[in-house]
Amino acid sequence: WINVQPFPAFVSTKEPGLGLSSEPWGNVGQEIPTYVRFILMFWDHLPERTVFLHGHDRAWHQEQYNMHYLLRNVCYKKFEYASVNAFHPIKGPNPKYKPYWKIITTHWKLVAPWLGKSPPRSGFMDKCCAQFIVHRNRIKKRPKAFYEMILAVMSDPKKNYVRAPDGKNAGWDLIHFWEAIWHFIFGEKAYTDVAKKYGTGIQKNIYNGNPLSRLPDRSLKNLVACPQRQCEERSAQCRESIACHKANKSGGKGAKGRMCWPENLYKSEEIRVKTLTELGVIGGPTKKEL
Repeated sequence: WINVQPFPAFVSTKEPGLGLSSEPWGNVGQEIPTYVRFILMFWDHLPERTVFLHGHDRAWHQEQYNMHYLLRNVCYKKFEYASVNAFHPIKGPNPKYKPYWKIITTHWKLVAPWLGKSPPRSGFMDKCCAQFIVHRNRIKKRPKAFYEMILAVMSDPKKNYVRAPDGKNAGWDLIHFWEAIWHFIFGEKAYTDVAKKYGTGIQKNIYNGNPLSRLPDRSLKNLVACPQRQCEERSAQCRESIACHKANKSGGKGAKGRMCWPENLYKSEEIRVKTLTELGVIGGPTKKEL
C-alpha cells in the first residue's frame, strides 16, 4: 500500500538482515523504539513533516480510513501535530481511571526533567493508538537526549512487552504510557478537544461515497479533506487503486475481494524501485538493502 500513496517512505522492521531497515534490538517495544530511532537517525535531516505509522494499511483504530486513502487526502499542512487514527480514547488517562492513571504517575519520573515534575492535573486526551503526523519543529522541541532516553527504555530486551492487565508487565504499561503522551511531548495541550480538532460526523469516501467510520465521533473530517494529486499524476498503480475505489461499494475491497492496491507490489525489486522512483524517491533500494 505504500506504493499507492503520494509520499516517500522509510520502512523499519523488527526482522534481522535487512540492512538499515532492521532494528538491531529485534522485536521489542512495539512502535516506540522504531519512531525514536528514526528521529535520532535523521536528526539533522528530518523532513518538514513526518507521519509515524505502524505499517498496516487497515486497522480497527482507523475504521475505514485506510492509510493509503488517508495519505492521498491528508491536510498535512493544516496541523503541526495530528493523530491519524479515527478512534479517540475510550477512557482518558486521568485520576478518574485509577489503573491507567497509576501507569502515568508511576513512569512520569522518566520524563520529569523535560515535561515537568508532575503530570498535568487535567490528565491526557487525544485519539488513541500512536500514529500521527508531526512537524520537525515540534520534534526538536525536545533535545536528542530525551529521545535517547526513550530508545534506551523501550529497546530493553529484559522488559516484558506482552499484553497484560494494567500494572502487571512494565513493558506493556510503558507502551500505554507513551501512547497517552505523544501529543503532549510534541507540544499539544495535554487534554485535546478531539471533536473540535478533528471534527465530528460520518465522513464519506470521496471516490465512492462509502462511510469512513461507523460513529460520528470517530471522524477525521478536519484532517482528511485535501486531495494530494501527485500520486495519481505520477503512478499508474495509484490510478489503478483509485479506479478500484470508484468501482467499490463494499467498504474497502474491490470487485475481486481484495484491498484497493495492487497485489504484486513487492513481487520484484524492479517493480519496487520503479514505483519509488515514480513517487520521487531517487534511486531506490539495492538488492542488498532489500
